Amino acid sequence: MDNTVATYGGLLFYRRNLEGGKNLMERLAFKKPVEVVLAESSIKLETKDTAEIIAGVRKRKEENATEYNKIFAQASQLIEEARKAVVEYNLFRVGELMNQNHTLLQKIEVSCPELDNMCKLALEAGAIGAKLTGTGRGGNIIALTPGRELQDETAEALENAGFKTIKTKIG
Repeated sequence: MDNTVATYGGLLFYRRNLEGGKNLMERLAFKKPVEVVLAESSIKLETKDTAEIIAGVRKRKEENATEYNKIFAQASQLIEEARKAVVEYNLFRVGELMNQNHTLLQKIEVSCPELDNMCKLALEAGAIGAKLTGTGRGGNIIALTPGRELQDETAEALENAGFKTIKTKIG
């Protein structure tokens, strides 16, 4: 997936078919470009860290299947709603869903205090959504910041807290 997104850019909606059929991959696009801020935590992850994080989620899911199945069902529903909100260019709904998704990622213990703090800073600066990206436990967040002024304010708040940022657009 990472290589596909890096090669083609933009937004991809991906759903793995767990019943052995064909996976779904759909290219999505906002009606017009939207500004985002990517911010980097000080925590660098290696390939082995990713494998350990995934194994940890799998183990916790086995130990608490009912709760984790509920969380994963909620995440699946959020993803469907986010797809619809992107297509409809409902940025505020996309932001709400990003925030809800980050909360679910906290529940499965893949976030960390640094990422949570970064999301909090972004939201306090006015971002309409913020969540961790990638596997978690370090790495980056993405903040939805429509408009150049909001993007600049959000990036500045994160930079003032010591985080490196990249300002870009999606779409």
